[in-house]
Amino acid sequence: MWFDALIGLVWLFVTAGLVGAAWLWVKELFPHDNPFARTMHTVVLVWAAVVGMSISLGTLGILSGWFLLSVGALLSLTAIVIHWRRRGIPQVACEPRTMAASAWTWVWLSLLAFALVQVTFNGLTRFPMDWDTLTYHLPLVVQWLRVGSLYAPADAFWYNPGNNELWTLWQVAPFSGDFLHSFTNLPATILLACAAVELTQSSGASRAFANLAGVAVVSVWPVFRQLATTENDVAVAALFVASLAYIVRHLQGGQVMDLVWACASLGLLVGTKYYALGYAALAGGVLVGGAFFRRGLSACVHTGLAALVGCVLLGGYWYARNFLVAGSPTFPKSFTADTDLWAMMRPESWGSTLFGSGQVDVWPLAFEAVRAMLGICHVAALTAAPVSVLFLLITGYRLLRSATAQSVGLSRIVVAFCVPVSFLVLGFTPNVVEVQPGTMDMLYRGYLPARFSLCFLSLCVVVSAVAFSDLVRTIGHRSSGDTERKSWFAVASRKYVSIAVIALVAALCGWQLYNNWLRTLRTDAADRLLLAVDLLLVALLIQLVRELSVRLKAVLMSGAVLALLLGIAVGTAHLSSHWHERFAVHYSRMYSNSVLQIADKGHAPKLCVCDYRYYPFFGSRRDTWAHRPLWLPDAEALYDYLRRHSIELIVTLQADTYVQRRYVNVRQWLDDDPALFSLDWEDGKHALFRVNSGIWQRKPHSN
Repeated sequence: MWFDALIGLVWLFVTAGLVGAAWLWVKELFPHDNPFARTMHTVVLVWAAVVGMSISLGTLGILSGWFLLSVGALLSLTAIVIHWRRRGIPQVACEPRTMAASAWTWVWLSLLAFALVQVTFNGLTRFPMDWDTLTYHLPLVVQWLRVGSLYAPADAFWYNPGNNELWTLWQVAPFSGDFLHSFTNLPATILLACAAVELTQSSGASRAFANLAGVAVVSVWPVFRQLATTENDVAVAALFVASLAYIVRHLQGGQVMDLVWACASLGLLVGTKYYALGYAALAGGVLVGGAFFRRGLSACVHTGLAALVGCVLLGGYWYARNFLVAGSPTFPKSFTADTDLWAMMRPESWGSTLFGSGQVDVWPLAFEAVRAMLGICHVAALTAAPVSVLFLLITGYRLLRSATAQSVGLSRIVVAFCVPVSFLVLGFTPNVVEVQPGTMDMLYRGYLPARFSLCFLSLCVVVSAVAFSDLVRTIGHRSSGDTERKSWFAVASRKYVSIAVIALVAALCGWQLYNNWLRTLRTDAADRLLLAVDLLLVALLIQLVRELSVRLKAVLMSGAVLALLLGIAVGTAHLSSHWHERFAVHYSRMYSNSVLQIADKGHAPKLCVCDYRYYPFFGSRRDTWAHRPLWLPDAEALYDYLRRHSIELIVTLQADTYVQRRYVNVRQWLDDDPALFSLDWEDGKHALFRVNSGIWQRKPHSN
């Protein structure tokens, strides 16, 4: 418990060192950018550093919490020292902050506070229960730590790209348990908000509408839900929008650093998830095509090579590993009928896509999923998307012909082009409609199509914000121009109309944020009221401290830092204690005491779990080496899996009633060979078998 508290302080200092070093370099490399844009650059840089460190250590086979912290500390210290020695380089100050900019700063700080409350209330203080978290994301991280490598064949999903799971690895690897896992998607959420603001503003929107677009993009239920889980759809959307933002910046100004960050974002996107490949191809195509349009064939070739280097360095590891191990970079999907395991497991995969389903209710259900899971802003943006895209194409073409606004015109054409193409990528993405053929089960639930559509719908919000911004700007210009020839009523009415449009959009964003916040934060009205009062008091204290003398500020800040460190140490110790004491009790309710039964075996056995949400079988300290097979078409495949992994115990479902039905015959196969498998324990849900040593010589009976 207190060991974790000490490690927590070390982890905090190393993490703060990485972020601080990245911020220092970003300030030097992007001297003209505002703090909001620099936050975006910092998240991408730190993410790339975590991925680079993890891939390097995993390739060497020494991946562990201690090595990660050591390399992270060395990297941050080196970066800070090098920057300190270069401090003679003159720094360019940002533009002075206006009252409006300060107001938006407070808005975003409030949203960050809400995000941290979500992470705390529904993440840190609760055991993970999300299906994907227990089936895929957390087990994969534990398997990496067990083998000290990023190749962990004991996990059913060993083949998946894992750049977002490397955030989870960074947050849990040094500790005795995974109780900090819920911080995984906080960086991606921050990046998504910053990138949406940057892309909207680069397309010519006003600051108000750019910030409102950022608020709307992140104030959806999938984003708030994933703040407390380890799913990776927010990461895909964040990196896709960030890639487009950097691509637009590079095409507008030709800055090398924008190209470097664009390539880094593309590489991180490629290594996040298979369906992200389509969005990465779209962004990469826009980058290369835009370079050709702006600077010719030579720049196009150089830009394409830079993008390829970024993708290989930060995303290529996962595909190279799959090709070397399984013969296909996108395993289990292969390109020959004999080796295409995905087609064997999911023969109806095309029917699970929006374009391949062919059922008449697909599109109404998809629209209903957007309405129910995302909110009124996304419904409005989706409805207005055709008009907004056409508007941006027309105005972008007109601005391209202008000598002073070509960069804004190019940005509008790029964003408008990406909207329909991203919709095509969404339409070809598997599992959006259904997992069980013919049922449209995913569409009826709504959550999965909502989270898979974040890339497309985020762009819809961006183009709608740009269109509305132009509308308000046009009304405002007409009201202010040649006022002598206009009645006071016409001037005032147009001003009020523009203000009303801004107020309406702000109200819609606020309502969407409020509605989705209430849905995810599991507290009563009194708790929410106290939370609001606490945030208000913190804001007032910060304002009071700013008015104090320098010496008194230093004293108060020192005391606040010491109190914060003490609170973090105590909090980490409490989280560790709660995690280990309540872990088995909590999951025994879900797994009918099978976890406790296995934990009482007295040693750390190699365990084969023929169940889907198998993360609890690792134990709170990861001391049981649980394995989960991906595909068992027959008994011979089961025997082969047990031999290869030297399995000692098997836990199987009594009856596999889940949609996938991957383990429906396992119990029968074990019962058919009592000489090799002896039943130790069973209840209504699971059965526990011991594997006898004869399995290494025997073959399964023919069925």
